[in-house]
Amino acid sequence: MRARHFTIPRQALFIGLGLVVVPVLQLVPVPQAIWHLAPQSEHWLAVQSFTGPLRWRPISLHPEMTVGALIDTLSFVALLLAGIQLNIDERVKTIDAVIAIAFGSVLLGVLQGQLGLRQLYLQADAVPGTITGFFGNRNHQADFLVIATGLCATRIQTGRPIGHNVMTGALCLLFAAAAITTHSRSALVLLVILAVAMSVIRLRSRLGALLVSGSILVALIGLSVSNSVVTDVLARFSGDTIKLSRLTIWAQSQIAVRQTFPLGSGIGTFREFYESIEPLDLVGPTFVNHAHNDALQVIVEAGLLGLASLALVAGAIGWLAWKALARRNDTMAHGAAICLCVPMLHSLVDYPLRTMAISSLVAVMIGLLCPPPAPSGNDAGAGATDSGDPTTAAVQPRRWGVSLVIALTGLFCMSFELARMLLAAGAPSAAVALAPYSANAHLALADSATNQGEADIALLEASRALRRNALSSEALSLIGLVEYSRQHRQAADKAFLAAAHLGWRNPSVLGYMFGRAIETGSATTAAQMADARLRLEIDRDEVLGATSALLADETFRNAFAERFKNPAPWQTDFVAALRPASPLEAEIELLFLARLQAISLSAATLDRLSTTYMDGLVRSGQTGDLEAGWKNLHPAGGDPAAGVLDPNFSHVDGASYPFGWQIEPAVARIGNAPREPSPALRIANYTGEKVLAASQFLLLGPGIYHLSYRTRPGTDDDPDLTVTMRCVAGGAIRLHDESEPASDETTRFVIRSFMIGDKGCEAQRVLVSIDAMRENRPLYISDFSITSH
Repeated sequence: MRARHFTIPRQALFIGLGLVVVPVLQLVPVPQAIWHLAPQSEHWLAVQSFTGPLRWRPISLHPEMTVGALIDTLSFVALLLAGIQLNIDERVKTIDAVIAIAFGSVLLGVLQGQLGLRQLYLQADAVPGTITGFFGNRNHQADFLVIATGLCATRIQTGRPIGHNVMTGALCLLFAAAAITTHSRSALVLLVILAVAMSVIRLRSRLGALLVSGSILVALIGLSVSNSVVTDVLARFSGDTIKLSRLTIWAQSQIAVRQTFPLGSGIGTFREFYESIEPLDLVGPTFVNHAHNDALQVIVEAGLLGLASLALVAGAIGWLAWKALARRNDTMAHGAAICLCVPMLHSLVDYPLRTMAISSLVAVMIGLLCPPPAPSGNDAGAGATDSGDPTTAAVQPRRWGVSLVIALTGLFCMSFELARMLLAAGAPSAAVALAPYSANAHLALADSATNQGEADIALLEASRALRRNALSSEALSLIGLVEYSRQHRQAADKAFLAAAHLGWRNPSVLGYMFGRAIETGSATTAAQMADARLRLEIDRDEVLGATSALLADETFRNAFAERFKNPAPWQTDFVAALRPASPLEAEIELLFLARLQAISLSAATLDRLSTTYMDGLVRSGQTGDLEAGWKNLHPAGGDPAAGVLDPNFSHVDGASYPFGWQIEPAVARIGNAPREPSPALRIANYTGEKVLAASQFLLLGPGIYHLSYRTRPGTDDDPDLTVTMRCVAGGAIRLHDESEPASDETTRFVIRSFMIGDKGCEAQRVLVSIDAMRENRPLYISDFSITSH
């Protein structure tokens, strides 16, 4: 094998230095006079009361995370240098390897889409049922496949036999189709951008551009005809996903910028810092690990210096791409320049460059932008990388210097990763000895000391962890727990309040705040903490029980009902778990349900909650307590066990909730029919589909009943009004038509009979539904009654 010149293009050197210099500078200890200037210094000042004075320290709020990010960056730079040194044959083989890996990812994605088995997903955070291939989410799988589509088109330009080109073209079509089937919105956009770019840039022939464009067109047409994949993807553009995730994250990230600029919070600390500013009402089972905009995240983590570094790196890559496109015969460099647009553009709304697989591929593709090296002794070839043109000038470092840097960097990376492995293996003492800067290792020692009852050691190690990570809510909460165990209530409150300032995702913080709010009678805070703990699924059964017991307090009951304005899965579970042990407890639960009705929840939400509550009582055999409790609250409000309440719809304000009429405001309201003095329910449905206009729960006993009502006007052109009855616990009640009194054009009378059995139908529900109207002619319904036979 012939030796090669080890040369580094100047622009590649700028890229490496631009990436490495920021985390290195953030790890250099600086005096308090410097880090005190930054807004984020308040975090260090806040922990000084727990750690003692902090004079010299790094800019990064969590140096350990910055060290980890630096190691990842060094890996990227190493792959970049490796890509630069690849000769032409090796570059071809590299592209072939990427295509082969993409094919394997497609095959795995097919199995995932068809079977959905958890075992088919290689990443712990992948969602079963989605198509993610070798990745953790569909967006990154889509990015990889779009890049592979471009590389296939590039590979065709390298002058292979026609048989190989046909196979590569088929793979190009396969990758484009597979990218779309991930249901990623970015796949459609990026495929179009890829096709446009390949059509614009002068490749050796137009075959690659035509192939990519044709592949995308055929894939879109085929998928549109065969199934709803494209329709579903397009529908996601108009959905609420962007609103609920990206825009919220970006708004919060801008707050983070204001709190960290100009020094930044530290490379690798975005997730922890985001949690410190995340509003309590946004805390949920999913967390934000990146800003979904790399430029925004760089500003948060690295501030002004990071912004300058980003500009330097982007400029250097752009210059390399420009020079690569100027080399007319360097097809692989052309393809790499185009494919680099995919992750670069997607990083404006996601974080593909922060996944190891995509970033590694990007590093190699940047290397492909540089001219391939020539073997030593080939003077003509050597000029390919050092032509004397200052724009393509290369640096030739000394071999011993490179070897020394690689060896020292390797030792450091090995010690860092070994410390992580020791910590995961339950050996924090060894991890501290190997990496004394590790906050996580000191925190593990503090946790171990707490479990062993060694309070002083626990406080010491927790304070050391806090010195090394000013964002450690866990260290502060551990200090609070130790102080609480010592009966130092004031010190415990101080520690937990400081921990809460760093975010609401710490279960210990939420639990302590919930307990203290109950002790101090702070109903609003207790309701907020209960809501957050249930959203995070922390001690679910314990919180449900404690919250149910607190409903007797009117202030807490009203405050807790307010939390239902933001829908969450736990709310249905909470209502389903309500079980009154007496009429008095039933009264309390009915007051809570009435409060839910009073805060103007949507009709669909209120319907779901009330149905869930009634179903639970029927199945537990507690409808008797419910009836007694309701009669105590409404002594003159009628009897849901005797028939319909409010037959003429004189009031639908929810005062009788959950009994009495519940109406859908979009289609129904109280109003007087023409030439009729008595009130009625006015129904006008212009939604284009059949909807539920009104409903009411009943507690009828076993027996035979008559149901009757009248509608106005009574012509045959009336929209189809449907009245049905169901048992709350499940099953329809059959209504039998009886002879009706004579009807005319103004009024129609309806009479039906039904029977309630001895078991399984202790609670019922009558439902009034109406089809879409053909003309602007409202329907009125009144005199709705149910009587025993």
